Amino acid sequence: MKGWITLVLLSIVLFGCQLESEDSFVVYSDNMDNDILRESLVERLQHAELDYKVDDENNVLIKEKDLTRAVMCCS
Repeated sequence: MKGWITLVLLSIVLFGCQLESEDSFVVYSDNMDNDILRESLVERLQHAELDYKVDDENNVLIKEKDLTRAVMCCS
């Protein structure tokens, strides 16, 4: 019986608490159609040495682990 409970708890921990990868990109600024504002944001991200992407919809994406640093440097 203890083995069964241990197996259930282990399954919950492994499958129920999956964390997002810190290398995944999240939207930092959405639909940046204003070229001047987007370029300014990209310059600040480059100056802070943060990885970023601009997708097809002009969203600026940054790595999830860098979110706090991006807020501090670009706000």
